[in-house]
Amino acid sequence: MSNLQTADIGLGQTILRRAAISPEKPALTFEGVTQSFAELGDRVRRMAALLRAGGVSAGDRVGYIGLNHPVFLEMLYACGCLGAVFVPLNFRLTGPEMRFIANDAGISVMVADSMLRPLVDSERDSLQCSRYITAEADADNWEPLEPLMAAATPIEASEKVDGDDVAFIMYTSGTTGLPKGAMLTHGNVFWNSINVCFGEDGLSGTTLTCAPLFHIGGLNVTTLLSLGKGVEVVLLRSFDAGEVLSLIEKHSVTTMFGAPTMFLMMVQDESFATRDLSSIVTLTCGGAPVPVPLIKTYGERGINFCQDIYIYIYIYIYICIYIYTLRYIYLYIYIDVYTCLFIFLYIYMYIHVYVYTYIYIDIHLYIYIYKYIYIYICVCVSITYIYI
Repeated sequence: MSNLQTADIGLGQTILRRAAISPEKPALTFEGVTQSFAELGDRVRRMAALLRAGGVSAGDRVGYIGLNHPVFLEMLYACGCLGAVFVPLNFRLTGPEMRFIANDAGISVMVADSMLRPLVDSERDSLQCSRYITAEADADNWEPLEPLMAAATPIEASEKVDGDDVAFIMYTSGTTGLPKGAMLTHGNVFWNSINVCFGEDGLSGTTLTCAPLFHIGGLNVTTLLSLGKGVEVVLLRSFDAGEVLSLIEKHSVTTMFGAPTMFLMMVQDESFATRDLSSIVTLTCGGAPVPVPLIKTYGERGINFCQDIYIYIYIYIYICIYIYTLRYIYLYIYIDVYTCLFIFLYIYMYIHVYVYTYIYIDIHLYIYIYKYIYIYICVCVSITYIYI
């Protein structure tokens, strides 16, 4: 029998350990109020205690619906401490959509902010939840969170979880059918954090979170990584371009995650030209590639984007097109496969070198693109030999 012991890499243990290492450091700033890591750790312990007192244990599902709020993160970490599964819900859902996801996930405890409580109440008779907790103002038939927290005795330690245990479930939009829950494990979150810590320099000062936390980008790209690393997170209830620019200047923010539209709205805000953005190390973008003119606009302010993943996606798409075209040519047209390879490489290089380099005249972009052209050529040549 092996005596090998594995480290506890659960979300709950991660934040409690950070609270022990950096108790006095600022952890979370929300609407002018800042919690230290010690205060955040205490609230997570109390949250876990009140959930446990209500019958929540390993594997049980706890839901949250609402705009960005510290309670979202506290509840997430508290579930991690118990081995329970956190289920964030999109605050843009309709009543029937919310009902389907809540029942499909098997949510037993539902937490909601003031804005989303009426939505939950409209479907309450059809929900399988056994407990309803309001994160903010008191309401009829809802348990108020803060009195429960004040009365709870903090747990002493988190339950040990396995890296393959589910930490939270995020549901897809359901555009091609019913929403489907993507189960993310404690190991997924931990190793993503390790990967980013080795590869990114932006997580060193202050992180701004303005993207929705129910979305994997808003939650896992910078927020959880920053808190685990001991970096302060400035949290906005929702995105507002002017407020984002103001907070970047006020808190000397070094990084944030957003979609291209958000970064465009920031440029279009009247205060963009006058705000001090010199603290920013990098902006992380998801959802779509950042248009080159927008890259140049931020580049003029000395700000870079991190979005390498899209280059690999485009290469993958080109390779897929190449494979299927090669098969068609080989089977039906009988053109030599080397001719096919030459045609594809010519088109690819024309688009990515001529258009981007000669129109935008950017030598750094020229070098950047050629690196990925080399990858594409190697893969296409390999595929050609396979088919031969």
